[in-house]
Formats: sequence, C-alpha cells, structure tokens
Amino acid sequence: MAAAEVREQALRTALEWVLDEGLVVSMDHISLEAVIARAEVPRSAVHRLWPRKEQFFGDLLIRLATHRASQPTMFDSGALRKAIDTGLEYRDGIHDARVRFIAVVEVCRQASIENFEDNLRRSDWKTYLALSATALSFPDDIGVQLRAAIDDSERKYAAGMAAFYALMSELGGRRIREAFSGERAGRQAFEMLASVTSAAMEGMVLRSASTADNQPSLIRQTEMVDPFDTGSVRPWNGPAILFTSTFLSMTEPVEDYALDPIAIGERLDALAEWISAAE
Repeated sequence: MAAAEVREQALRTALEWVLDEGLVVSMDHISLEAVIARAEVPRSAVHRLWPRKEQFFGDLLIRLATHRASQPTMFDSGALRKAIDTGLEYRDGIHDARVRFIAVVEVCRQASIENFEDNLRRSDWKTYLALSATALSFPDDIGVQLRAAIDDSERKYAAGMAAFYALMSELGGRRIREAFSGERAGRQAFEMLASVTSAAMEGMVLRSASTADNQPSLIRQTEMVDPFDTGSVRPWNGPAILFTSTFLSMTEPVEDYALDPIAIGERLDALAEWISAAE
C-alpha cells in the first residue's frame, strides 16, 4: 500500500471515529493502534509517516477542522429552507415596505428558532467547541496550523453565508449598513453579519446546553408577543430575539425596491441552488 493511501485511510478512519463518538479536549480516548487496526493499514507504514502519535493526532485535528460535521452551527440547510419558505408566504405583497419589514422579521424568527432547536438536538456541535479549545492548548507548530485551519474554515463559512444573506436581504428590501460592510476590508458585504450571528448562535447553544434548571431557559418560547411591532403576536425565544435584533441593526431598508416577479423568481431559484450546492 502506497504511503499516500496509508495516510488517507488512517486519517479517514480516525475522522469517522471522532465524528461518531465525539471529540474531547484530549485525545486519550483514541488509540493510534486501534486506528491502525480499524483502517487495516500496515503498522510500520503508519509509524514511518507519523513517528510520534502526537503528529498523527495533529494531522487528524487539522483534517477535522475543515470537516463540515465538526461545525454544525455554521450550516443548517433546514433553517435556510425555512427562511425561503417563510419568505414565500409574503411574496404577493412584497412591494409594500410594511409587508417587507414584517416578512423579514418573520423569516428571522422562524429560521433562527429552527437553527437553534436543530443544534440542540444534535451532539456534534460539541466536537467543534472541543476542537476550538484544543487549538488554544495544542503546542508548537501543530497548534498554529490547527488555529489557521479553523480560521480558514470559518472565513469560508462567513463568505458562503454572506452570499445567502445578500440574496435574502435583496428580496426583503434591505442592505447591509455601510459601517458593517465587509467590503471595507475587501470582503463580501454581509461577511461581518454572518460572523456575528454565527458566534452569537454558537454561544446561545453552548449556554443553553450548560444552564442549570434554576436559570432562565433559552429554549422555552415566550407567550405570544410582538417585540418588533409587526402587528402580529408570535412565540419567540432568546436566540430568535437576538438574531432578529442583530439582523435589523446591521441592515437598513432600501429606498427604492425594484424587483419584479421575474427577478424575485430568479433570486429564489438562486437561493435554492446555493443551498443544494452547499449540502
């Protein structure tokens, strides 16, 4: 077996193991010898590639940092499709500024609740949190490479979500405020918004999972309320209020809404294609 094949098979086997059982801040629960047995690769070849087990685990962590399953709060196709479906409910009145505002608020509410609840149902977000903690403590060059891999993955996420937010915002008649535009730093306009909302949602998921029973619940939805003066009362929760407030604060309405039905259909098709390509 060629060295490249041994490398790929060993790392792929270990990656699947970590994703199945979860990552903790140390790697003591994963044995290199067990990885060799599971991968069915020559022990001698593995030890030539990685003379020290720390080198293997360093490469494994870098591989993990670029894997989508280790970053569950960053991409949630269910929440994005929920955003599109909710927006479609307001399609007929979208040329009315008031209707557009109500649509934007409702899209934010439903999509953020969907995203938050989906992440609470899953356990793999813990892998991402452990990976981030490990990156801060891992020594020498491996730690530097690991942090760089996480940073690169998060930048790619922000760029991808920025494209989605740009299309959705155009449909809703909103644009990023100049002060928050990523274009000031040579990036996409909505990248800062994508990074801020992702970090906020990750924090809410972590806090909710670790909150004691006697503390206020972020999961529980409120009674029927209308916090953004849309004229309709709905159930809200903490993440929905946070996401919607952030989105409305970092964007502003456009003065002239010019999308016709054909253009709206094209934007919706582009959004659906974006989600399919990202899955």
